[in-house]
Amino acid sequence: MNPDCQISSSSDINYFGTIHGYAGSKAEEYAQNYNRTFEAFSTKLLLDANNGSGTVEDTVINLGTEYALPECTFTAPVPEKTFKGWKIGDVVYQPNDKISVTSFEDLTAVALWDYSLCTVTFEPNGGSGESIEPLNAIIGSTVYLPHCTFTAPDNLVFFGWVFKDDPTETFYQPGDALKPENDMTFMSCWGDPDDPRRPIRKIRLGNFDKEDVIDSKDAMILSRYVSGWEGIDIDSTTADIDGDGEISIRDAMILTRYVNGWDGYDQYFK
Repeated sequence: MNPDCQISSSSDINYFGTIHGYAGSKAEEYAQNYNRTFEAFSTKLLLDANNGSGTVEDTVINLGTEYALPECTFTAPVPEKTFKGWKIGDVVYQPNDKISVTSFEDLTAVALWDYSLCTVTFEPNGGSGESIEPLNAIIGSTVYLPHCTFTAPDNLVFFGWVFKDDPTETFYQPGDALKPENDMTFMSCWGDPDDPRRPIRKIRLGNFDKEDVIDSKDAMILSRYVSGWEGIDIDSTTADIDGDGEISIRDAMILTRYVNGWDGYDQYFK
């Protein structure tokens, strides 16, 4: 580079380039000593929303400097997804991670999104038996509490599930729908069968599509399930219509007749 050229400069950054073999801050010092100015080469950092929404201005970064990556201000593509980091090339960085800029080529930081998961676990709280499989769910999605398969302590019965962090809350019953926002733990609540506080079990029998009404679609789902169709997944706590402990063609028949208005079949759904 010709040291006589007049190029704009600033004295508070590190420089990238050479004057008479000097590089970086040495080049700036040389330029200042000889009453010359020195160019700070720069590049751009582009932020890619990656199907998210919102706009962010490009950032100019001087070569030879370090730059702390920003927080993500884009809106996620769907509410269930959260920001996981910035991907530059093959490397994933987090906000405030510093990158060194040594190339004239513009950089693109791509926002990475993924579903955030939570786990709902169940404790026997004095009961016994095999553990109940935890529910793994996307945060904000709907999960349904399972039937309690723990063995009750002597002379007690299952009252419902209670939230471990606040066991004074109302009992949750098997089949109740929740939308967890973080990890949750429920405990079995046991009580005296004659205790007037014992809750009445209110399971939405026959409601498999989780809509507001029980209709022919629910009957079709149950019929296909008991017929062995692949890909039909139902909540077993809502499928045992006649309460005999098994899910059978009889349950499907009762549900079909109920939705078709046959007399006497509403007794199963009160």
